[in-house]
Formats: sequence, C-alpha cells, structure tokens
Amino acid sequence: MDRNTEPLPDGGMLPTLVVGIVVMVVVTIVYLLIRRFFPRVYFPKDEENGDEKKFLSWAPWVLLSTDDMLLAAHGPRALLHLSYLRLLMVYLMIMLFTTLPFILPINILGSESTSPFGKTVTSFLPVDDDGVWASFAVSVWHLVLILALLIYHMAYYLTLRTRMRNERTLVNRTVKVVGVDPKQVDEAALRSDITVEGIAAQDVHIALDRNKLLKLQEKRHEHELKIEELSEYGERVEMRPERLKLPGILTCNGKVDAMEWSREELAKVRDKIGAQNEKLAEKRKGAGVAFATYSCVEDAQKVIAAWGWRREGMRARPAHSPKEILWEHLGAGAAVRLLKTAVFNAIVVVIAFFFTIPISFLSSLELWVDVPGIGPIVSAVISVNPIITALLSKLLPVLLQLIFFILLPIILTKMADVEKHHSFTAAEASVQVKMYIFLILNNVIFLVLFLGGVDAANQVAGGGADSIGEALRTLNWGIYSSYFCNWLLGSALIAAPLSVLAPARLIVQWLKLRLAKTPKGKRVATALSPYRFSISYAKHGMAFAIIAMFIPIAPIIIGPAFLFAAIWFLCDKANMLLVAKPVRNLDGKGIARFYGFMFFGIVLSQATWVFFYSTHGPVLVGMASFWIYIAYDLVLLVIMLGFHIYKKATDNRFAGRRVRDKEMKFIGEQDEGDLEPSYEWPGHRPL
Repeated sequence: MDRNTEPLPDGGMLPTLVVGIVVMVVVTIVYLLIRRFFPRVYFPKDEENGDEKKFLSWAPWVLLSTDDMLLAAHGPRALLHLSYLRLLMVYLMIMLFTTLPFILPINILGSESTSPFGKTVTSFLPVDDDGVWASFAVSVWHLVLILALLIYHMAYYLTLRTRMRNERTLVNRTVKVVGVDPKQVDEAALRSDITVEGIAAQDVHIALDRNKLLKLQEKRHEHELKIEELSEYGERVEMRPERLKLPGILTCNGKVDAMEWSREELAKVRDKIGAQNEKLAEKRKGAGVAFATYSCVEDAQKVIAAWGWRREGMRARPAHSPKEILWEHLGAGAAVRLLKTAVFNAIVVVIAFFFTIPISFLSSLELWVDVPGIGPIVSAVISVNPIITALLSKLLPVLLQLIFFILLPIILTKMADVEKHHSFTAAEASVQVKMYIFLILNNVIFLVLFLGGVDAANQVAGGGADSIGEALRTLNWGIYSSYFCNWLLGSALIAAPLSVLAPARLIVQWLKLRLAKTPKGKRVATALSPYRFSISYAKHGMAFAIIAMFIPIAPIIIGPAFLFAAIWFLCDKANMLLVAKPVRNLDGKGIARFYGFMFFGIVLSQATWVFFYSTHGPVLVGMASFWIYIAYDLVLLVIMLGFHIYKKATDNRFAGRRVRDKEMKFIGEQDEGDLEPSYEWPGHRPL
C-alpha cells in the first residue's frame, strides 16, 4: 500500500469525535437524571451536609471553586494533581499559537501525501528535506516549555509544602526502626534503646510475628460490627451463612437467625484468639520492625538526623502513621518482597506485550492489505466504507484499551497485596509503578515498535523498499499519529465522563443499599472512597509521553491533547469535590515518581525524535538533535537534583524549630478519619 495514500482523510478522528460527543452527552444526561434517585452514591458529601439537591447545584461549586476551597475540601494532593492539568492546558495553548502557524504551512506545502491528515504530518515531507529542520526547532521549543512547566510545578509543590508546615497541617511524627532484635518484645526497653539526645518516644509499637492472630482479630471485628448493626436495627433478620466445605467451594445452608449465628461465630473466634494468645505468650517473636511516635514532628526529624546510618545494628527512617501500617505483612522479609515484586512486574510486561498484539492489528489494518492470506479479507473490510474503517481501526482499539484500563487497577491491587508491603502507601506505590509499566509499554513502546516492524517488513516484502534501512526511512508515521489522536479523543470524551458516572460503583452501592437494614449499614454501604492518585499519575504520565513524542512529528495532536487535559481536569475535579474522601497527606514520594514518569517520557520522546530525524531528515539534523537533547537531559537532571537538595535542606531547617505538641494543629485532632489509610486494601480491617 502506498505510504502517501491514507484511507482515512481525517485520520479517523471525525467518527471518533462524533461517537465520543454522543457518549459524553448521553452520560451527562444520565448523570443529571440519576443523581436525584441515588444522592448517597453521587453526592455523599451533600447528603451529609443536608444540602438541597437542585438540578445543577453542583456545577458552580465544581467550576468556580478556588484552590483554597479545594485544599479545604480534599487536601493538597488534589491541588497538585489539578495544577499539573492546568499547566498542561497552558502549555498546549502556547504550543498551539506558537507552533501550528509555523510548522503546518511547511508540512502542508511540502507534503507528498494525498490525505488532508497526512499533509499535517512531518514524515510525509520528502526524505532529507530541509523542512525537517522546522520540526527540530519545534522539538527544542517544546522542550523549553516542558522545562518551564516542570520548574513551575516543582515550585508550586514546595510552596504548598511550606504553607502546610507553617500552618502545622503537614505532620509526620512517626519513625520506623528497622533491624530490631526479634527477641526484643519489651516496648519499654526498646524505648530506652532508641532514645537519642534525650528525646524519648511517646509510643512504641513492636511488630510481632503473629499473622494468624491478626486474621482472627479481623474476623472478630467483622462479627462485632455485624452484631452492633443488628442490635441497632432491633428486628429479627434471617441470613444464609456461607460455609467452606471443599477447597474453593462455598455452600449456603438454610436460613438462620443472623444475630444468633453472629454471636456463635464471635464466641468461636474469641476462643481461638485466647488459644493463640496463650501460644504467643510462651514464645513471642518480633518481626524485626518497630514504630516510634514522638510528641512533635521536629523531635522525630531530630532523632532521624542524629541517628545516622546505623545505631546499635538498627536504622531509623521516616514512616507513616501506625494506622497506615499493614501489621499482618511486617513478618514478610525484604528479599521475598522484592522477589515477588520483580516477578509480578515481569508478568505485567508479558501482559502488556500480548495485549498489544490485537490493539496493534486493529489500529493498522491498512498495513495488512498486501499480506498473503489475510490481505484480501482486510482489503474487503476497509473498502466498504471510510466510517466503518475508522470505527474498526481507530475507535475499537481505543475502546478495548479503555475497558481493560478499568479492570487493570483491580488486578494490580491484588498483585501488590500478595507482595506484602508494610504500609498502604508502599502498596499503592507498587500499583502506581506497575500501572505505568503496563501503560507505557502497551500503549506506547510495544505499539510503536510493532507497527513500525510490520510497516517495514511490509515495504520490503512488497517491493516498496530494497532493504530494512530504506524501509525505516519511509515509515508511515501517519498511522501512529492518527491512532494516538483518536486515543486522546476517546479518553477525553468517553473515559473521563464515565469516571464521573461510575456505573460499576452505582451498581455495587445500590445493591449494598438494598441489602442494608439499618442506617449504619447504609452509611457503610455509601462510605467515601479516596481518589486513587497513584492510578491517575500513571495514566497522565503515559499521556504526557504520547503528547511530548508526537507534537514535533504530528503537531495536529495539540488539539486532541488540549481536549484531553481540559475534560479530565473538570471530571477529576468533580470526583474530588463531590464523591471522593479527602486525602490530607502530601505524598512527596508519589509526586517524585510522577516527575520520574515525566522524565522517562521526555527521554523516550527524544529517542524517537533522534531516530526520526536520522532516518528521514538531513544527517546534520540527527547529529544536532542527539547532542542538544543530551545537554538538555543533563540540565534537567541538575534541576531535579537541586529540587531534591532544597527539599532536604528545608526539612533540616524545619527540624531545628522546637514546637511542642500542644502548639501544633495535628490533623488527627481535627478529624480522626483523616488518619485512616489512603483506601481500603483488600482483606484489611482496622483492628
């Protein structure tokens, strides 16, 4: 197939745009109508406050809320997340007015493509054409603006962090002590051992190797909550208890009295807990980890600074609140956890590879026309109607990916649970890294390599190129560009509105509400779930790589990218303000990982540009781009290192100010719920 002949003149964007707008309008109408019937699901915060449910009462709050309102309603993570999307929109607007008037005339006038969309893509300029220099200039200007975006966002993070500290709302006064002797189970003795410069810990929690006891305590807590709920209801309730008869098989017996059954099960569990406590009393063994909580954050930081690398075989490092700790996982060793993490990361890579195959095939149907056997079938399908071709090759793969992306966090959460991380935040960090690995490999790296390989092999086999090297110089970059334009449109117009409607959450919570018998049961069924910033950072890190990679090659992608940033900004803001549980901690490591995702996206984009300029443009362009990009990366690394050093220096200066507990406004004293884990981890119950 001729590389200059694009079967979809608009790159398939018009059908995707029409379908996406229809879906967004339908979802919005359904949301506006159904929210009146399910206020506990869609407006739990308004339900608690007793606000009147007007048809569009939520719109001014979402659209006009200021940063201070957002900080008070949802916490600092929401500000950082939405500030990035705001900066992305500003950056894209600048690129729109400074880049498109400059590069589009060059691409259109010099293009060899007969397709309107192809004329906007730089790769359709003649090989070794001097017009490629314009694309290189755009890439340099593009990198300058990205650098400004990163610096501004880092400065915003540091400013917000300083503000929270000055207001005494950034509190972390817990220290994790690693390397504790397993025989040391006396908390008073350990408190004496870890006292540094006269600063003693208020509370010390030693992790014991007691996984079985923890599971029994979880069951006890479940039965106690059930009995409390039934007592509050005050009427007889029947239930069918599930019993495990064979491995993996649950059977339900006849109906029994729920209160009586719960009390019998609670008595059995308490007997087992008593027996386990007697067993542990004879031989108590620690997990080698302890958590010390000090009277103020300055004391905790002074202890860490004075501790040094190692003290009496033990090491001290900052930790989360004890309520964030997964105590049942503390017995798992670091080596086993790292091994499990590596294995699951490898599994994620394999899944990403195999899921790329159908996505790549559908998004490049035009490349398979000349393949023996399958070629006539593909040719017959795509020759029926351009709209059918667009829906099959552009919209369908996007929809398949978006559906799988909804299920992926559930799978990755289960993996992180098996890895047995010591805290909720560490487990969430593992999910974040896995999510990014899958997204960047499946939707960017593997996809581009697969399409490029098929395109090159097709040219060599069909006689369009005499060698692989010549085929690489004439790759059809329009196919990649059109796919990613459609992906950004599909994500903005379909995935973002559905994230607000949340049909799965609606169904699950509606069923829970139907089954709940008491007011407390209904409150539990519609409890707020925190916004998962780790998943969002991974998603936007991948989207940033796509946008950064293709702006110099296909500048028309600026339009879909701006729509992506704007709609996700509004939908994420609506989720945070209306239905998400506030998250008060700043999570500096999560932000640092997001900066790492952005840096990787920049390097990946630069490698793509160097390959494109070296194979398609004059030799001098490839050489100049390589060395300029290397210098840019060094400057960016120095800036990131300076950001890290400055952050540490502010930590040390803050640690020098002694402010006692009574003078500080601890989050936990304002709202005990703020100290709860960032979200409910599978199988976990507070003990």
